[in-house]
Amino acid sequence: MVRDELEKAIADQILGIGASEARAASLRRRLELMQDEFAAIGSESPMTVRDRLAAILDDTKRAARAVADAPDMFEDVCREVTGASSTALALMLHDLSERVRELANSITVRKVRSEAQKKLCAWFAWQLFDEFSDAKPTLTPSKPYIAVSEFMAELLLGEPGLSMDTACREVIKGRFPGS
Repeated sequence: MVRDELEKAIADQILGIGASEARAASLRRRLELMQDEFAAIGSESPMTVRDRLAAILDDTKRAARAVADAPDMFEDVCREVTGASSTALALMLHDLSERVRELANSITVRKVRSEAQKKLCAWFAWQLFDEFSDAKPTLTPSKPYIAVSEFMAELLLGEPGLSMDTACREVIKGRFPGS
């Protein structure tokens, strides 16, 4: 899943389908903070890197189109700034966008480095339940705690399909990450 789909899946599990936009926005802000916290401890996910590269790719394509669509308008600026013609700059931007695309496609999802990262994802899921849901996280199959933990692991670690049962069990038992 992509980031937006994961965030929506988490919101649907925590808030229920059709929750108010204000609560959903608040939950999205909390997810953003959790992603920042996760990155701050040096665990930037491949998904985050891919998103950044996608943004660079979009910006590069936009710049190349602008130069290609109005070469006369950019000619003097291009020569002054780069020493190249607008046609040459458009080709360089196109080449750069191809290299960024190759780089983005070459990123592979690494395996989880430690159980501590999985526990942190389970702890974040617990916090979301605590802040946004009347339901108490449990390990029963009918409850969404494990599913939300799996979505958090995919969102933060970039690895879909991780089994989060053990990490969730440890969080519920009070063995929080870092203890």
